[in-house]
Amino acid sequence: RLQAILSATPDPIVIYSSKGETEYMNPAFVDVFEWSFDELRGKRIPFVPDDQKQITSEKIKELLDSGNKVQFETKRLTKKGACLDVIISASCIKNRKGEISKLVVILKDNTEQKQAKKLLELLNYKLKHEATHDPLTKAPNRRAILNKLSRELNRAQRRNLNLSIGL
Repeated sequence: RLQAILSATPDPIVIYSSKGETEYMNPAFVDVFEWSFDELRGKRIPFVPDDQKQITSEKIKELLDSGNKVQFETKRLTKKGACLDVIISASCIKNRKGEISKLVVILKDNTEQKQAKKLLELLNYKLKHEATHDPLTKAPNRRAILNKLSRELNRAQRRNLNLSIGL
């Protein structure tokens, strides 16, 4: 039953030994990251980019020290070298003595969400600029000038300063 659940889960799941050796990868992991289980059985998965090694080791240490769950955003590489933005959720499985025997890691690919967020930020910036600038001259329009004037008037009142305006 557990095997069927892990196989049906759409998010990549990997189970490591307490030494970090790969013991299980679900089909979603194989599909997303392109390694077969036979290639990685008993090995560490070589998919942590250099710039993500420190945060990964810190989170693994936190997980092993506390025995609790950890979750963090990071990047991982596929076998072909493509970089994916992922959210990692990891937890420990303990044996009867209370010692950590396995680590369960679930990776949620959020590459599309990250790209959509960047695009949305860019579009918001562009929209804000278009709302406050003349399309032909690129000069601030009436709305932008009135907003700036209002901010300056408020600042002058707060600081009890004299203010003059030149046109």
